[in-house]
Amino acid sequence: RLDLAIHHFKRAIELKPGYAVAKNNLGEVYLQKKEWDTAIPIFNELSENLLYATPHYPLNNLGYAYYNKGDFSLAETYYLKALKIRSDFLPALLGIGKTYIALGNGPEAVAKLEKAAGMAPLAAEIHFFLGQAYQLNQEYTKALSAYDQAAAVEPDSVFAAKARQEAGILRQHYGS
Repeated sequence: RLDLAIHHFKRAIELKPGYAVAKNNLGEVYLQKKEWDTAIPIFNELSENLLYATPHYPLNNLGYAYYNKGDFSLAETYYLKALKIRSDFLPALLGIGKTYIALGNGPEAVAKLEKAAGMAPLAAEIHFFLGQAYQLNQEYTKALSAYDQAAAVEPDSVFAAKARQEAGILRQHYGS
């Protein structure tokens, strides 16, 4: 019921124009609707608000929006800004890792995703993308291990299924 959420967040902002949390949540609903260009100005405003206590959230959301628009350079910029504020911000670590994969920067992707995997060892999504990063670096044994970990920690997840598929392809081509 995303449209209803939009209505309520807009109403909250109308009643209290400085309500930054409602603005961030409104932007996140637009992200869920894949309305990147509608979400971006909301997050830009929040990221420039000096009184907003958690600016790494809108910066991360800007990274996410630009990543999904295919503008990986801008996605990288915003993810790095979020990580400069909070270096252990897991969503930004995952986002920058995925962005580095898209940019073909395997070593940086591995570094960020290994840190994320250490922080969230039971997250199949992180292990899946770590496998992708290792594969980009042609570290096939490590890629297989990451894919197997993704399948083991959340066996019924979408990322576990993708990981099993990638692992099967790797085993076919490279053995082990």
